[in-house]
Amino acid sequence: MRYLYQKQSIVTLAKAAASPFDHGFLYGNGLFETMEVWGGRPVDLAAHIERLRHGAKVLGWPDLPLEDIRQSLRGAIAANQVRFGYVRLTLSRGIGPTRPNDSICGPVQVWCFADTIKRTADAEPWSLSTVSIRRNETSPLSQIKSANYLESILARKEAKAKGSDEALMLNTFGLVAECSTANLFFVKGGNLLTPDRSSGILPGVVRQRILQLADCLGIHIEERNVWPEELQEAEEVFLTSSLLRLQRVSHIDNIAVGAAEAPLTKRLSTAYAEWLEKEGRDWIL
Repeated sequence: MRYLYQKQSIVTLAKAAASPFDHGFLYGNGLFETMEVWGGRPVDLAAHIERLRHGAKVLGWPDLPLEDIRQSLRGAIAANQVRFGYVRLTLSRGIGPTRPNDSICGPVQVWCFADTIKRTADAEPWSLSTVSIRRNETSPLSQIKSANYLESILARKEAKAKGSDEALMLNTFGLVAECSTANLFFVKGGNLLTPDRSSGILPGVVRQRILQLADCLGIHIEERNVWPEELQEAEEVFLTSSLLRLQRVSHIDNIAVGAAEAPLTKRLSTAYAEWLEKEGRDWIL
């Protein structure tokens, strides 16, 4: 990665700079989306933009600068020559006073960069550790992709300190919510289960796509409250995110979960890859 889209132009990383009075920097008043790039195009772009729109509405922002966003994505992907990788789109509320009053901020600011990633066909399964930090299911921030990401960073640090790959986060009721950077699914009795939106989860774009694909495949789906103990009885556990796609889980709190074969996870992973190749990429906003 050598180039960044900023202030409606492509600049080198060395020349990129943000104002210290930008409210994204001062107060974390920002939103972001990370999208996989496949064949030079962002994956499920319309769904990511819709989530940005929702986040902007929750934060009380003005209308999003869609043309600026469109140009930032095209420019960053092309300038960095990314065919297969990811693109990160960041929006901040803009430059304003040195106090938490965004009603007199300037226009929403757009940054975007893209880079390549190497994807392995058979990634090793991950381990999870339940962490002390809880998702607040009553907070509007739990359901938007906020630039204030410290809660997730601290959760993952705690999990890493326990020797795990990712954090399993509960909500204030002690129910399963999600992981620090991914949504969680599990299989029980051949059915696909996942915490519902009232549990304090971010409504993931890949999560929603997997639910749609599972429905098309005739798989029974349950979105509901999930107790942590249920995961120990699961036949399969996997995570979803834009960069992970589907990531199998083999251990939770040092206890083995699921079967190594994970047939339903593999079936859904194949279905996702086929959907991606046929219709998952577009420039439509």
